[in-house]
Amino acid sequence: MLKTFAKISAVALALGAVTGCATKGQLQEVQNRVSGLESRVSKVESAHNDIMKDLRSAHDHAARAEEKAEKALECCEAQSEKLDRMFQKRMLK
Repeated sequence: MLKTFAKISAVALALGAVTGCATKGQLQEVQNRVSGLESRVSKVESAHNDIMKDLRSAHDHAARAEEKAEKALECCEAQSEKLDRMFQKRMLK
């Protein structure tokens, strides 16, 4: 009985050691993959921040261009009205 117990214990210890080594290797592999993914996430976040910065800049430029276009339209309409009044004045003479 003691001999059988010793054999079973030896086999269990050997299996435990093999399983433990495999687990350490797997753990290292998982840690490597996590590190790689963290690096990729960092690059994606950096690219996202750059894109958002460019997008804000483009939005600001578009807003300024729209403002200038509206002012130009107001000026054009004012000039058109002025010319119409001048034409009407000239036609009455």
